[in-house]
Amino acid sequence: MKGAAATLIIVIAAALAAPHAGGRVKLVSLPERAKVTLRLDHPDAVLVQEERSVTLQRGLNRLDFSWKQVGIEPGSIQLEPLDRAGRVQVLNVSFPPEENALVWEVDAALAGPVPMRLSYLLKGIRRIVSYRAVANADETTLTLRGYLTLQNYSGESFDEVTIEPGYGARFVKELENGESKQMLSFTAEDVPLKKTFTYDPDEFGERVVMRYVVENTAESRLGRFPLQAGKVRLFLEDANGAATFTGEDFAAFVPVGDTLELHLGDARDIAVKRTTVGITKIPRLREQDGRIRLYDSDETYRYELENFRDEAVALTVVAHVNDTWRMVQSSHPFDRTDSRTIEFTVELPPNGEKIILEYQVLRTNLE
Repeated sequence: MKGAAATLIIVIAAALAAPHAGGRVKLVSLPERAKVTLRLDHPDAVLVQEERSVTLQRGLNRLDFSWKQVGIEPGSIQLEPLDRAGRVQVLNVSFPPEENALVWEVDAALAGPVPMRLSYLLKGIRRIVSYRAVANADETTLTLRGYLTLQNYSGESFDEVTIEPGYGARFVKELENGESKQMLSFTAEDVPLKKTFTYDPDEFGERVVMRYVVENTAESRLGRFPLQAGKVRLFLEDANGAATFTGEDFAAFVPVGDTLELHLGDARDIAVKRTTVGITKIPRLREQDGRIRLYDSDETYRYELENFRDEAVALTVVAHVNDTWRMVQSSHPFDRTDSRTIEFTVELPPNGEKIILEYQVLRTNLE
């Protein structure tokens, strides 16, 4: 570890006549780290695990751990002897006042080198997940690459560190303080891709939104681990295999078995005109003064749908209905995705042929 002697120090004090007599006597310099691991399993914390061989004297030893200008969280520091025979025990730990330091008392049955694991949470290491998605020319498959970028502002440099992201590949790298390093986490090729078109005025206004939809499953050549949240840069191959940048989106966390949806922008060549054909209120319950307290609302809506593309597309039309309701009639099949949402999937022929979607619902609500 570069600069280790100035930042992290482990020293041993010989046992004195009385267990707590005397001060902290520094007798040996910092042992070299045999192995260092940065664990990124938790989204909000970086766990450092160091393995060192520490030479102990028989009996009581004091191990002094101190640091300077390094983002260690003091309450997270743990020391674990890797001595399966139980000949080494950590008895207690004390925190000297007004110091970035702590002192362990360790009892050793035998003198000699002992492998130990030192772990702590380290602040100042920022991780950034990003993706590059390249769709083939007919937009039926894509190549998805995941990247992990580490920005090290912890105050500590690592000559050689094993980076465990918790997903994808592990890395063995050098990581200097103040350095940013990007690493390729995984590559998935020929991932099946579905392009969708959605009209949902409550979410997107009067626009038709295009998305790429990918399943995080083994059948889709993914599914080995959750996809972490991060920016996705989107590219489209042309007939010659060259990739053209088409936009970017921020992908939410996608568990295994769930769906990754990437926003592509608006489909300006698909037109939707929505009109309210009629709304009729039908009283169901009146109070003694004649005021209506409960009524049915008979509502009919109409959509004029046009696709000006050269190929047919499937358009999902989303309607939101409040209160208790039932479908009276509909020109097209529908799915009731939840208690207040209706989805129609309408096949639109190419070249501007108009399709009419119309449905009638009966809502029951209070005045």
